[in-house]
Amino acid sequence: YIPLPIKQYAIVPGNISDKIAGMNNMVFAWGGATIFCEVMAEMKRPMDFWKGMLCAQSLILVVYLFYGLFVYAYNGQFSYVTANMAIGSIGLQNAGNVLSIISGIIAMVLYGNIGIKVVYQGFLVTDFNFPSLTSRKGTFAWGGFVILYWAVAYILGTAIPSISALVGIVGAFCILNFSYTFPFLFGFCLLCRQDAALADNFDAKTLTVEKADSYREWSRWKRALGYGGIYRTSIKVSLFLLFLASLATCGLCSYSAISGAIAAYQTNPAQPFTCTSPVA
Repeated sequence: YIPLPIKQYAIVPGNISDKIAGMNNMVFAWGGATIFCEVMAEMKRPMDFWKGMLCAQSLILVVYLFYGLFVYAYNGQFSYVTANMAIGSIGLQNAGNVLSIISGIIAMVLYGNIGIKVVYQGFLVTDFNFPSLTSRKGTFAWGGFVILYWAVAYILGTAIPSISALVGIVGAFCILNFSYTFPFLFGFCLLCRQDAALADNFDAKTLTVEKADSYREWSRWKRALGYGGIYRTSIKVSLFLLFLASLATCGLCSYSAISGAIAAYQTNPAQPFTCTSPVA
């Protein structure tokens, strides 16, 4: 038995899908930035969360970089996505699996609960006249959406037999967009809406806003895009360009993730929608 030599690369060899596959995993280090605002809204002292998040992200940055470089320096091309599965000791593997399950459940319940609440309260109630969460009908509707959320998550999780392919798809379609694409878009739209509303009047008696014009007229678009001088306009242009760049990155990562999932179906002995071990 002659072990294969360990190789490290600055740029991974292979096709374009292999080269960009790592980005689907990198985005998890800062995943879910958009949901942080909603987490802060649930706290009595939001600034405590902001400080804690800043410290946690700094620690994560240092640990991720050191651990990733350390493992890759020793294992090279044999580095595995779920690092605890590459540990030689079965006992340590099981301990790592338990910690992964616990942390995964916490993340899923936290992000799932707040994420569904944002969609329900922010879109379904305001735009589609769904009942409020504080009402009896809203409580039942909320419960139905929670069940639907976990059903979709179960189907996606069991339909893709490769954990690496599943992580790549989640990173490309969800984590990347909610961490980079949407925040830049939201920032751009917020600045435009603030500037467009400068000519509107607020009636304190009726508590209504009288709009000076609408988005069907060029005057409102002119204020939205050009108000504030060079500095504010530059910020808008930068946010919009970053949004487009993030969207392009999402397209590349999605292509890589889908290609990886197709390859996993063709080469992985594990079958979807079954708990039978492929090595039993």
